[in-house]
Amino acid sequence: MSDKQWRLVYYKLEEQNALFAYGEYYEFFERYDVSSRTWRPSEISYSRFLHDFNGTVVDENAASAMTGGNLPDKKYEEYRCMLNRCAESGKDEE
Repeated sequence: MSDKQWRLVYYKLEEQNALFAYGEYYEFFERYDVSSRTWRPSEISYSRFLHDFNGTVVDENAASAMTGGNLPDKKYEEYRCMLNRCAESGKDEE
């Protein structure tokens, strides 16, 4: 698998001062919560985000600056690992 498939893409919504991270291969879509300084699952789907909002792609450096260096890399890695185990075992894990 190429590095591009594992890469996160960051989107900024200027009007809401919001930051989102999307990992295409596993459909990981999270929003940065400024008040708790954590990444949380987005309340809207990525598809709806693309069609209904005017997000601007920002690079990892800009996303890092907006979050004080708190990027969801580890959370995305854990998410990928969890899905891989489920796929390998053929059943859902709790």
